Amino acid sequence: MACLYGLIAPLLDRVEQEDEELSDEPVLSTPDAVRGIRKAAAGEPTDVDAVQQLKKMVPVNGAHR
Repeated sequence: MACLYGLIAPLLDRVEQEDEELSDEPVLSTPDAVRGIRKAAAGEPTDVDAVQQLKKMVPVNGAHR
Protein backbone atom coordinates (compact mmCIF):
# COMPACT_ATOMS: atom_id res chain seq x y z
CA MET A 1 0.00 0.00 0.00
CA ALA A 2 2.78 2.42 0.87
CA CYS A 3 4.40 1.96 -2.57
CA LEU A 4 1.15 2.66 -4.40
CA TYR A 5 0.29 5.57 -2.14
CA GLY A 6 3.04 7.71 -3.66
CA LEU A 7 1.46 7.25 -7.06
CA ILE A 8 -2.12 7.99 -6.02
CA ALA A 9 -1.50 10.70 -3.39
CA PRO A 10 -2.15 13.62 -5.78
CA LEU A 11 -5.43 12.06 -6.87
CA LEU A 12 -6.43 11.42 -3.26
CA ASP A 13 -5.89 15.10 -2.46
CA ARG A 14 -8.40 15.97 -5.16
CA VAL A 15 -10.86 13.19 -4.26
CA GLU A 16 -10.81 14.17 -0.59
CA GLN A 17 -12.31 17.52 -1.57
CA GLU A 18 -15.23 15.79 -3.28
CA ASP A 19 -18.43 15.41 -1.35
CA GLU A 20 -19.92 12.77 -3.64
CA GLU A 21 -20.76 9.46 -2.00
CA LEU A 22 -18.75 6.40 -3.05
CA SER A 23 -21.87 4.26 -3.27
CA ASP A 24 -25.61 4.31 -2.76
CA GLU A 25 -25.10 2.82 0.71
CA PRO A 26 -22.07 4.68 2.05
CA VAL A 27 -20.32 3.48 5.17
CA LEU A 28 -17.71 6.22 4.94
CA SER A 29 -17.81 9.64 3.39
CA THR A 30 -15.33 10.22 0.58
CA PRO A 31 -13.01 12.35 2.77
CA ASP A 32 -13.14 9.70 5.53
CA ALA A 33 -12.25 7.01 3.01
CA VAL A 34 -9.27 9.02 1.74
CA ARG A 35 -8.04 9.63 5.29
CA GLY A 36 -8.32 5.88 5.96
CA ILE A 37 -6.22 5.11 2.88
CA ARG A 38 -3.60 7.61 4.04
CA LYS A 39 -3.45 6.01 7.49
CA ALA A 40 -3.05 2.54 6.02
CA ALA A 41 -0.28 3.76 3.70
CA ALA A 42 1.51 5.31 6.68
CA GLY A 43 1.37 1.96 8.47
CA GLU A 44 -1.06 3.15 11.12
CA PRO A 45 -3.57 0.65 12.54
CA THR A 46 -6.71 0.38 10.43
CA ASP A 47 -10.16 -1.06 10.92
CA VAL A 48 -10.07 -4.22 8.80
CA ASP A 49 -13.86 -4.28 8.41
CA ALA A 50 -13.86 -0.68 7.17
CA VAL A 51 -11.09 -1.48 4.66
CA GLN A 52 -13.05 -4.46 3.33
CA GLN A 53 -16.18 -2.31 3.02
CA LEU A 54 -14.17 0.38 1.24
CA LYS A 55 -12.87 -2.17 -1.28
CA LYS A 56 -16.47 -3.03 -2.14
CA MET A 57 -17.31 0.64 -2.73
CA VAL A 58 -14.31 1.70 -4.84
CA PRO A 59 -15.25 2.17 -8.50
CA VAL A 60 -13.83 -0.35 -10.96
CA ASN A 61 -12.62 1.09 -14.28
CA GLY A 62 -14.15 4.44 -13.36
CA ALA A 63 -17.68 3.07 -12.89
CA HIS A 64 -19.61 2.82 -9.66
CA ARG A 65 -20.75 -0.65 -8.71
